Amino acid sequence: MKYILIILLIIIILGWLRRFLVFGAAKALQKAAEEMAKQQQAQQSQQADRKPEGSVTVESIKDKKTGKIQPGEYVDYEEVD
Repeated sequence: MKYILIILLIIIILGWLRRFLVFGAAKALQKAAEEMAKQQQAQQSQQADRKPEGSVTVESIKDKKTGKIQPGEYVDYEEVD
């Protein structure tokens, strides 16, 4: 009689654990799918915001005190033949 009760308790406990693990795994998969969808949307929005290849953008930095535009750094270069 004692063995039957122990076996029934083990079966019940295993059933609860199985439900917990199955629902936990399903929830984890759903969360991973949502994260991948968010990443995909972010990547698509970045691609849409890109400027066409070859376009040039010049950004100037204004001095906070005087409000004048500061010149950029001068860089030495070498011509390539």
